Amino acid sequence: MTLDAHTLEQLAERVAELVSPRLEPVALVDADAVARYLGVERAWVYENAIRLRARRLGDGPKARLRFSLKDVDEAVTCCPSRESGTTETPAIRPKRARARRANLGTNVHLLPIKGPREAA
Repeated sequence: MTLDAHTLEQLAERVAELVSPRLEPVALVDADAVARYLGVERAWVYENAIRLRARRLGDGPKARLRFSLKDVDEAVTCCPSRESGTTETPAIRPKRARARRANLGTNVHLLPIKGPREAA
């Protein structure tokens, strides 16, 4: 099979059309912009940062989060039960819940505390 120059040129242009969107840089926005975009509170954006595919800038505990609106759109419009399994590590680590103290209840008898003796 041999391709003439015109067909080869058309094929090259079509390949370039398909590849070029993948090469464009992704604009990243902060949590405030995502909150305005979705019409939600900024706290909701931070609570759902993993789901919204946040990207952490830096590696410290308070590194800034940035989001791609394309990723945000995909995350909020995709049904979680239909997502394909991914092996990518999340951009941020979820916060661990603090351990709660055990409730001692009201039926525990405590020893009385003796304070300073009052002068009589």
